[in-house]
Amino acid sequence: MRFSDQCTGSKMYQQLSKFISSDLQILSIAANGNQAQPIPNLFLAAIHFLLLKDKSSPLAIYYPSLGGRFVDSTDFKNTFKNFAVTNSEKIIQLTKTRTVQTNEVRRCAQLIAGLSIISEKIENRPITLIDIGTSSG
Repeated sequence: MRFSDQCTGSKMYQQLSKFISSDLQILSIAANGNQAQPIPNLFLAAIHFLLLKDKSSPLAIYYPSLGGRFVDSTDFKNTFKNFAVTNSEKIIQLTKTRTVQTNEVRRCAQLIAGLSIISEKIENRPITLIDIGTSSG
């Protein structure tokens, strides 16, 4: 399955994934990542990490998590590509040395009904859920 098909919760990442898959220069940067990791997640996380360190980047205005607003446009794609190319050494260093945690919240969706019942029984007091051994299989 293509990564863009899996990004159902993020229109921005869905559009970015389609764009990246058609741009050989960006793909060549992403291809340098740790092959034992999910490359699309790792690459996009590296971009986001760098943006968090430099929120003044022109690309940040498109990231809702940084106070921006996503607009699917040629300007957005050109700004993304420029950022990726300009920061390619940093991105490659991050994607070679970092890992991503891909545990998804959707895996816990089945717990919602049970936690709802428990919450009602304890008069809507806060509940803490601890996930132990998430990568153990």
